[in-house]
Amino acid sequence: MNSVRIAQVGIAEFGIPKIVQLDYLDIENNDGLRKIEIPRLKKVNSYVKISNNNALSTATFNSLNEIDGNVTFSGLSAISAPKLGGIADSLVFLENTFESLALEKLQVVGKELQLIRNDNMKAFAFPSLKKIGGATIIQNNTEMTAIDENCFPSLQQLIGKMLLIGPLEYIAIPALKSTSIPVTITSSGNLDCFETKKRHEIKGRDKWVCSSLKSKKDKGEPKEVDFNKLVDSSSNPLKLFGNIGFFIAILFFTILTILL
Repeated sequence: MNSVRIAQVGIAEFGIPKIVQLDYLDIENNDGLRKIEIPRLKKVNSYVKISNNNALSTATFNSLNEIDGNVTFSGLSAISAPKLGGIADSLVFLENTFESLALEKLQVVGKELQLIRNDNMKAFAFPSLKKIGGATIIQNNTEMTAIDENCFPSLQQLIGKMLLIGPLEYIAIPALKSTSIPVTITSSGNLDCFETKKRHEIKGRDKWVCSSLKSKKDKGEPKEVDFNKLVDSSSNPLKLFGNIGFFIAILFFTILTILL
């Protein structure tokens, strides 16, 4: 079986025009490499790792539809895999520079899905994704303020925990309405934890942890305020006058009883 490993090689472009299937694909630590293109590749039997190449590097896989191992994309300025439908293991996007990410045909991620420290990424979309077989970790993407309905519109199965960390102000993941997985949200933005939990119809407290600039920690329901405890009778004229009136009424009744 064909395999590709390229490391610390002084090339600007890499392409294999005729290859259809690979055992694994490993391209990393090539400072001058800006373009990776394998147009006819349909399947990788093991892992794919593209990492730490030129800061402007791009990767294009126009025919790729199946990867039977784990996948790591790191240090890319753009990636295109319009036919990729299934990944048997984990899918990781780490420290890339693209502003948006879309895998239109992806339906299954067998294990973890990670989007971590992609500093320019503002939005992502997996419109066909139905199952994530492990944890979902979306963490420290400094330009991403929302994980909205366009990110996971078809998601039906969440197997592992969900961890969301970043400057988030809005979260809407429809699949959370039908699951009981642990969810931890830590937002440095103006996220309303109570409204977020309400939107997803989360009923249990033990598996939901949310903190943000607006809500230090959401416990799932609004707190009732007892104004009588906030303001004592000495500083509350209405309560003070009410107590005096009650005392005068008792005194008057006592005197009247003695006279009669």
